[in-house]
Amino acid sequence: MKSLLLAGSVGLVCTFASVSELRAEEPALPEGDAATPAAESTFEADPAVVLAANSTVAEPTEAAPAAEVFHDFGGVQLLGNDRHYIEIGVGIYDLLTEEAGSKRSLGGSLELRIGDKLGFIGPAVGAVFNADGGVYGYGGIYMDVKFGDFVLTPQAAIGAYHQGDSSDLGGVFQFRVGAGLTYMFDNGVRLGISFAHISNAGIYEDNGGVEELYLIASFPFSL
Repeated sequence: MKSLLLAGSVGLVCTFASVSELRAEEPALPEGDAATPAAESTFEADPAVVLAANSTVAEPTEAAPAAEVFHDFGGVQLLGNDRHYIEIGVGIYDLLTEEAGSKRSLGGSLELRIGDKLGFIGPAVGAVFNADGGVYGYGGIYMDVKFGDFVLTPQAAIGAYHQGDSSDLGGVFQFRVGAGLTYMFDNGVRLGISFAHISNAGIYEDNGGVEELYLIASFPFSL
């Protein structure tokens, strides 16, 4: 009996050893392969991280440099140094024709205003011309008065007039006074209207004078 039990025990040990050897000889699965779906690893990216990685941050738009304020009268600002401006205008020359020798016509203007001022007064040069060959070149002074988004620009100048077939102003030397009223955009560009009067202030016997009304656009620049 003891011999039978001993023989059975030896047989079980041999069988277990054989099974262990067979398992040890089984080929290993390649890396990355999974025996079951549960062994597979999954990765879900955080939407916020993906959005941040793919988003391009827009650089802020530079605002136009603000003019210096020489004096503030409770919201009405007298402007000091500013950028330079080129202004172009188109409209009616000799608007209020009454005198003999006056001729209403299509007119235009071109003006350079220097932004470097003495206090609040700056220099300006320009020319007025019309469809009848009249040309007036001038130099003078101006100022800017800002209230809200609007700018009032009074001006006074003296210059020389070539009549052509245009209105007779009595002589070569003429004075010009006027003002422009414009809306100023965030980039500094101004759009509006201007009104001016040209005459010789009585230094000649004939002092007819003319009035101008223009639509104007002013463009800032820096040197």
